[in-house]
Amino acid sequence: MKHILLTCILLFFFRLPIIHAQATYSWEQYYEQITGDEEETMPAKEDIYDLLCQLEDRPFNINTATREQLQQLPFLSDQQIEDISYYLYIHGPMVTKAELMVIRSLDYYRRKLLECFVYVAEPDKDDTPPVKNILKYGKHQWVGMVKVPFYERKGDKSGYYGYPYKHYLKYDFHYGDYVKAGFVASQDAGEPFFADKNNWGYDYYSYYFLLRNWGRMKAFALGKYRISWGLGLVINNDFNLGKLISLSTLGRVSPGIKAHSSLSDYNNMQGIATTVALGKHLDLSAFFSYRSIDATLNKEDLSIATILKTGYHRTKSELQRKANSQQMTSGVRLSYANGGLRLGVNGLWLNRDLKPNIQQYYRRYYPQGDHFTNASIDYSYVHYRWSVKGETAVNANLNTATLNIVGFQLSSSLTTMLLHRFYSYKYSSLFASSFSSGGSVQNESGVYLGVNYNPSTSFSLMAYVDMAYFPWKRYQSSASSHAYDNLIQLTWRKNNWTASARYQLKMREKDNKKKTRLVYDTTHRGRVWIKYENTSFSNRFQLDGVLSRYKQQSMGWMLTNNTSLVCGKNLKAGVTISIQTTTALVFMPTNPVCFTLFPMACIMAKGCMVPLTFVAPSASEFWL
Repeated sequence: MKHILLTCILLFFFRLPIIHAQATYSWEQYYEQITGDEEETMPAKEDIYDLLCQLEDRPFNINTATREQLQQLPFLSDQQIEDISYYLYIHGPMVTKAELMVIRSLDYYRRKLLECFVYVAEPDKDDTPPVKNILKYGKHQWVGMVKVPFYERKGDKSGYYGYPYKHYLKYDFHYGDYVKAGFVASQDAGEPFFADKNNWGYDYYSYYFLLRNWGRMKAFALGKYRISWGLGLVINNDFNLGKLISLSTLGRVSPGIKAHSSLSDYNNMQGIATTVALGKHLDLSAFFSYRSIDATLNKEDLSIATILKTGYHRTKSELQRKANSQQMTSGVRLSYANGGLRLGVNGLWLNRDLKPNIQQYYRRYYPQGDHFTNASIDYSYVHYRWSVKGETAVNANLNTATLNIVGFQLSSSLTTMLLHRFYSYKYSSLFASSFSSGGSVQNESGVYLGVNYNPSTSFSLMAYVDMAYFPWKRYQSSASSHAYDNLIQLTWRKNNWTASARYQLKMREKDNKKKTRLVYDTTHRGRVWIKYENTSFSNRFQLDGVLSRYKQQSMGWMLTNNTSLVCGKNLKAGVTISIQTTTALVFMPTNPVCFTLFPMACIMAKGCMVPLTFVAPSASEFWL
């Protein structure tokens, strides 16, 4: 308890703005309409949330925005970025944000989202700012959080070395889009504080420094950072977007170098990275990383049997595995850009002694060895009516992986996307992360077809069909198997009213009870909601239902009503009432005051939930 008190004193001493991750932001309601309930992992959602919060805090002038700045916004497609640039080239600087309505490829929600991250002003000279201005006018931000549970877990009684409180500190310094620096100190519940292997206090520390657009240097990073090249078949430390938003952005990714300011300790690099302009159209990127990782080691030769990604260090065994192995990684990229054409050549080298247990059939082609090499070629071309992009990669044994996307704008209101991928079951890249149904860039081929129809500002339809084939055996599938994912979503908006309905069908082949043949694991999900909102009041009623059939049948439903009220200039209040019944599946209710990234609860049995939320934005924000 004394350590928690110490942390609270520090928070007060530094006059930290206590901004919980669930504080309200203007872009949340619009982003939710695009993504729905995408099934990204929690770290990915956290990264998206942090990115958009930072971008809203540091909006850029739309009249001087570069392609790289617009690419930071994950909800814009390549076509929409080109349309914005073309409008500014033809018509000159915008006078008001209302001019975004003229860009027909921007639907209502994407236009409202964009307005949250940009402002309109006269174009300024894009000169490199002097260091004295950076130090004088740069902005500082402190963020702190303490989570106190009102229950006792089994590990709290015996096994966990630390107290049951989770807390973290974050400091960030930034000057426009030029400089970003800071550090993160994080402690999970149950981890020792100023004890055992945590003699320096917190269990996890991260520091970062990022410099952008400094002469010929487009990016320079020190400390912890993330890398994304091509379509992610060789390396992608960044988040992956779900199938629904991939349809709305026509499969666009956000390449480049980014600072790692997340609480996640796994998916990042540590060292140095840079991107330098060799000429008007030619860039060279390179990075070097050396860091410690958590792993389960083989007793015979201390090689790595399993790489651990949880980041938990609560018990004796978890502490023994903390930072017990190292990895050294380097890479280089040469890219060419001219108009709508983009070309890139990528190379990756990794030193890591891997000897996983491959006796089980589905582990047969897990990466193994002490040296790993990957190379790829990526391309993209954007036309005003269509776009095409792709990447083809190989590993040291010349096993291949390829991903290709074609997007068509059939009219101002109708767009389609066709995606094909082929990932050999012998291909492997330890940092690859891209579009997949099986969760990895290996052992998968498939076709994805999506349609986005917006005939008016009041109505929209989004639908996709994804078919995947896994040629090699997988966990719970002792033979080649198939998977299908189908979704349709209708949205209607009129004045202050918005209504939406969605249905999703997922089918995946798995072993039956006796493991004699494959049967389908089928899940039906449905959602209907209606919302009314004005400047001071918002209410959303929502009904969710799910039906699952595999070895047995399970069914559940949930009713949720969210209400929020603006009580004054600096005070907002909200309440969520949720009633549900389910036997096996998880529901995550949505709060209008809180982003859906952080669900209020995961309901596994019958019950009723009534959380209350109060937000008071001011010089020092308070969240209860």
